[in-house]
Amino acid sequence: MDGKLMTVYRAFRFKVAPVHQKQELFQYFAYLVQLASQQLLERLWTEDWLDKVARSMKKTYKVINEAQVSLQVANQAIYFPSRIRRGISERVGRILRAQHTQKECFYDCLQAVEQIGLESNLNTLVKKVARTIQLVNGQYYRYTLIRQTLGLLRRLNFKYGLDVWTLRYTDVVQPAIKQFVFPYGPDDGQALRYTCTGYIINYQMKLPVVSVPITRRDWQWLAGTIIIPVRLQKKIQEAVDIQPQRPLLKYQRLKGGIVVPVLQFPWKFPENPLIKRNTKIKAQRVLCVDLGVRNLATLVVCEAGYQISPPTFIKLLKSRFRHIERLYNHVAGIQRKLSYYPVHCVGQGRRREERIRVYNKLDRLRQELAHAVSNEIVTTAWRTGCTMILLEDLRSFNPPKGKKNVSRRLNNWLRGRISDLLTYKCKQVGLQLLKVNPWQTSTICPRCGQRGKKIKDPTSHIEKKTGRFFSCTHCGFQADRDYIATLNVYRAAQINRRQQETLYTTKPVPYKGTGTPPDRPGGDPVALKPTLGLAVTGGCLFKMSTMKGTVPSMASSTTRDPLLK
Repeated sequence: MDGKLMTVYRAFRFKVAPVHQKQELFQYFAYLVQLASQQLLERLWTEDWLDKVARSMKKTYKVINEAQVSLQVANQAIYFPSRIRRGISERVGRILRAQHTQKECFYDCLQAVEQIGLESNLNTLVKKVARTIQLVNGQYYRYTLIRQTLGLLRRLNFKYGLDVWTLRYTDVVQPAIKQFVFPYGPDDGQALRYTCTGYIINYQMKLPVVSVPITRRDWQWLAGTIIIPVRLQKKIQEAVDIQPQRPLLKYQRLKGGIVVPVLQFPWKFPENPLIKRNTKIKAQRVLCVDLGVRNLATLVVCEAGYQISPPTFIKLLKSRFRHIERLYNHVAGIQRKLSYYPVHCVGQGRRREERIRVYNKLDRLRQELAHAVSNEIVTTAWRTGCTMILLEDLRSFNPPKGKKNVSRRLNNWLRGRISDLLTYKCKQVGLQLLKVNPWQTSTICPRCGQRGKKIKDPTSHIEKKTGRFFSCTHCGFQADRDYIATLNVYRAAQINRRQQETLYTTKPVPYKGTGTPPDRPGGDPVALKPTLGLAVTGGCLFKMSTMKGTVPSMASSTTRDPLLK
């Protein structure tokens, strides 16, 4: 065991006082804390405080004195217990610390555009500014952050006519605390007391019993009990300590749109040490993954510079896709009906509530599909004996403008959620997750390394920008573009940046079906539910007898990849 730990959060609805009083007590507490946090943030929103909090290595509540927390409601000073003030200071300090990187990027972008200008196309401008910052200041920022900063500067300059070179970051950006979150991390038992006996958490919370607490007597200890569900008890047994760490208090939206307060308890788990860590990609058996719109995920197993399995495609069933389209059509119908009602009509309020319910249902479907796809990816890697999963890093990808259907599909594209879920699921089963640069992964031939063209179907030889197939004019290799991108993900992971290599100079990936997956003790780590609307198609991993035709060599003139037949 290498001693590394990971944190897993579990949220539980907390129950204090009688049912008819519970919601009122929490609303008092949430409203006062939210208001006090916002006022403290506005007072500390200066560049000096941003630098002071960022430079300190201490907890943020130790940098911000709790005595600075104050609030007045109806000309009366609100009384907060000391540990409640500490939690408010910690919440505001985390926001200030997170804004320091944005502030540094803002001034670095200002320095770069002073020489380059803001008149270029946004995509071209982002690349020029990123290159300039890296050469001049030696700083590296994500393209998404640079794009957001440059978009802000262009709006201020072109739309509002301001001289952006004279502006300060704190004058341009004004953060607001929109969601209630209260950290109990700084508390030492004076605001929350809890014990975990078996699978029952007994706790006491200090909450205001009146809407405007003025004295200490207006805050009282209220007891509650949480029973851990049976489905989580087996998982918690694997934790380092059954006693959880200090929780977060926040809101959570349940099924049907109901918003309830929850306590989010963290447990520490040891990372699974089943697999030996190895930084060399070629020395490992890896599962290459390409996330897409038409195919939710495309999987290929590679090892020692070879492709050793046919591609596997995870698709959305047509029935589930039609169901999602019906929900969007339902939303469109609600939007049309809203235009017929007056602004303050009762019917308009009902339609808006109905629209919120449909949007919540769509969000639940996306979350459900993200879990299903990530489970299938981890299960496939486990069955085939892989030690690493390679994934494209698509955080800077933006939907195209003016194309409603494409933008809608990209909105349903679960790349972000799947990536986040794979991060902790791989740690649980002992797999490594590596994200690679997706630059031109679907336009370069993985067999010969030359640039190919997009075509409509395997029988067509006319280049088409929206074609779903790839054709290489140099070696004649043809296949689905998602399949091509998956193989290039493996090649991109082997690029040596110090030697300025690219996909054009990286070694090709020939096909070589070898070996069988090793036996894994304990069965599959996760199981995919068959009713979630997914279809797994394509070649069967490691079953070479099911493939038709011959495997093409690097210089073959075969018109289509036989692995896809």
